[in-house]
Amino acid sequence: MSVSNVKPDVTSDPLVQSWLNEFLKPKTKRNYTYAARLFFKTVDMSPSEFVALSQREIKQTILDFQKKLKDQGVSDGMVSVSTIAMRSFLTSQDVTIKFRRNQLVTGEVDKSSHVFSNGDLRLLFEIGGAFEKALLATACSQGWEISMFLDQRRDKVQRRIDHADQNGERFIFFMDRREKTGADRLCVLNPLAVECLKKYLAVRVDDDPRLFPITADGVQKMLYRLAKDANLKTAGSLRFHNIRKWLMSRLSRCQFNEFQIKFIMGKSIGISDGVYLQTLQNEIEEKYPIVYNDYLNICWKPNISGGGGQQVFNVEEIKRIKDMLEAFEAGKLKWVE
Repeated sequence: MSVSNVKPDVTSDPLVQSWLNEFLKPKTKRNYTYAARLFFKTVDMSPSEFVALSQREIKQTILDFQKKLKDQGVSDGMVSVSTIAMRSFLTSQDVTIKFRRNQLVTGEVDKSSHVFSNGDLRLLFEIGGAFEKALLATACSQGWEISMFLDQRRDKVQRRIDHADQNGERFIFFMDRREKTGADRLCVLNPLAVECLKKYLAVRVDDDPRLFPITADGVQKMLYRLAKDANLKTAGSLRFHNIRKWLMSRLSRCQFNEFQIKFIMGKSIGISDGVYLQTLQNEIEEKYPIVYNDYLNICWKPNISGGGGQQVFNVEEIKRIKDMLEAFEAGKLKWVE
């Protein structure tokens, strides 16, 4: 891609800069900055082109944007914040658009989507190929929002894996900054994610710079396809964002404290608290490997003996045993004492 074809960051646009400067609270400015980037990237037009539309066209553009995010599985809260931000932007340009009641999504708590369990994620993982396994394992390890997850660069991840191999490290920890909140976060690639990424990258033959060359809509369709193939019984719609919720829940269950969880998930930690959290990264890096298999490894299936426990088999093992039993019944195989 030539430099002339690279679109500048929308926040450098004079119209957007002037609008953002109206806000004094850093959190509001961060949220609206993120919403502006998301909106203008999704509708594929510049702020000046958007403002130049007729009122009817502006209204339809916002409704189309809202529908596209909903189809991609974006949470109602994020959709609502984004549309509110764009209406605020329009107001700053002396443009007022009215919508009928219930035309716009409100940021209500999501109560209808499926809540992933370890077993659910394992089923989806086992039914997938190299690409799906790498994507799911990485998503469960990082817990990132879909936009930044899909913005990851292939070469950066490859270099981190190569460096970890060279140093004999099973867990990869690195710092990143979450775009939505502007907060620093400690990112983790656990052994399952590293293993799956290695296998996946080894069979990549294209030159696409993205780690996962797929759209948010494509990820949503992938989840539904895997669920169907795995015969997963769901209690609601499948959303990529709920993998992030799963990770937060698991971190809490294995006794990470509030600040440690916020640091991993990229949630803001107050400056006054941050002064006392200089050892936070070391604490997480020490504890994470200890609790990993019991709480954070979606493929961990301990061999429980005695006490009424049972061995848990994966899909391939179940098929192998089934084929063996059918062969015995057909007389093609015999027991050897």
